[in-house]
Amino acid sequence: MSATAPVSTPLVKWSALEQILMFSLVSGIGIVGLVSLGTFSLARARDHALAQGIRYVNSLSVILCSLVTLGAVGWGLYLISHKG
Repeated sequence: MSATAPVSTPLVKWSALEQILMFSLVSGIGIVGLVSLGTFSLARARDHALAQGIRYVNSLSVILCSLVTLGAVGWGLYLISHKG
């Protein structure tokens, strides 16, 4: 019978770390993009030189971007407070 050394498990799960980093990167860029789109749409919605329909679409875009951003922030706060 030959003695073999026990196989140790790694301290870091690299695949899980990669998933966390990718999720953070994609969601971080997504939130910044939504805030930027909402700010741009708000500026265009206040421009009285544009047609009424375009201003209406820009106003809806501001509302949608704001709601999605607030939802993402709320979801993040929920995950932080209920991590156990």
